[in-house]
Amino acid sequence: MESAAEPSQELVEHCWKRRNKIVYQARVSALYHLKRERFFQSNDKLITFLTAVAATSAVGFVLKKVEWLDVGVGVVTAVLALVPAVYNPADLARRHGQAAAEFRRLLADAERAGEHWTVDLCDEFSARILDLEAVEPAALSALVIVCENHLKIAAGNSAARVRLNWCESLFKQWYDFDAARIADRHQRETSQHAMPATK
Repeated sequence: MESAAEPSQELVEHCWKRRNKIVYQARVSALYHLKRERFFQSNDKLITFLTAVAATSAVGFVLKKVEWLDVGVGVVTAVLALVPAVYNPADLARRHGQAAAEFRRLLADAERAGEHWTVDLCDEFSARILDLEAVEPAALSALVIVCENHLKIAAGNSAARVRLNWCESLFKQWYDFDAARIADRHQRETSQHAMPATK
């Protein structure tokens, strides 16, 4: 009985590269959703705290019969009470937490699959990632870069980090910055640092 033919070295290298790409993508996604989960949890706690403070202040102003302050604080309290119904950070945190857990499960399955993957196994894990991403909103580019930077530092490759400017760092959880523009700026900065000093 003839044994199955061994895969070629090119095929082995191809599967190895695909495996590493899949694992890296899953790690970035898991970290991304963890950061989003914590962000929305913090927002939910802040809104709850501000609503409680505003409601307490409104009661105090009513007792003191300061009418104009009572109206102002009442309006603020009403607005803060409506925020969770419209924005709903607690629900968003729960969804991102579930997504992070799904990507962590995928990473655990990838670890159990070992290092020697076949084409079929690569296809299976790629399909699983696509299925998870299909139900996600578009990722925030600057936050993705932050997650990639964390992994580069963990791998001992901090020199490859992509630096964000102050605006991108401050609003990375709120606004989707142009990833191509960030990449172009990083390329220019890298080229300038690599150029030899002229006399």
